[in-house]
Amino acid sequence: MESKIDKYKIKENYITRNPSPEDWRNHPNGQILNLYSNIIKGKVFDFGCNHGAETFLICENENVTKVTGLDLNCDAIDIANKTKEQFSDCNINFICSNIIDFEINEKYDTIISFHTIEHIYPEDIDSIIKKLLESLNNEGYCIISIPYEHAYDNGVQHVAYYNENSLKEVFEKNGFKTIECIKDDRHSEGNLLTGIFIKK
Repeated sequence: MESKIDKYKIKENYITRNPSPEDWRNHPNGQILNLYSNIIKGKVFDFGCNHGAETFLICENENVTKVTGLDLNCDAIDIANKTKEQFSDCNINFICSNIIDFEINEKYDTIISFHTIEHIYPEDIDSIIKKLLESLNNEGYCIISIPYEHAYDNGVQHVAYYNENSLKEVFEKNGFKTIECIKDDRHSEGNLLTGIFIKK
């Protein structure tokens, strides 16, 4: 019988385009990192990092001391580790694991997650957000950006759909305070949903 972890691995077996960090600098994800650079600091957890391109952009922030990237796609993590050889000055660690089984054994000051929450089955989202909350230091920020509702849905990887109200609701009921949660059309690619949450 196929396990839940197997289901995640099967549907998340792709590698995102362009593994070069430079190719993502002007992407909405890179622009969001710039927009919120003042609250990204200390130890950062990049949840759902895929090939790690944005993880390296996070490391450029002078307020960041360490970045941990997590993804369940081991092929993507292999690419991230190969890219890491070019960035010897970055304090980055990549881990191949699913978040359900992963034991987070250190506290972070910031969590960043791009285009990941919509890939999580609704029955798992509460436990995963609680795990993220537990991994944050007090008053640590969680920065989330995902497609707005059904935008960019290919009918395979996306299994949950959020708007401003539903994303805010799921984070607040699991211990976060909302700083901002908006339909985000500020970038070249519109129809994004960006939320900034803080550990109470």
